[in-house]
Amino acid sequence: MEFINTERDIYKTQYESLDKEKITPLFSSIKHKQSMIIANPKKP
Repeated sequence: MEFINTERDIYKTQYESLDKEKITPLFSSIKHKQSMIIANPKKP
């Protein structure tokens, strides 16, 4: 979960520098990637 929380902080910072019109599709893509990470955690 720590890895995901770190990514979320990075994305939040990116959101602040983007227009809302650009954030919406980007956010959807990120949410999908995060759900894939949760569903398929990387094995060491």
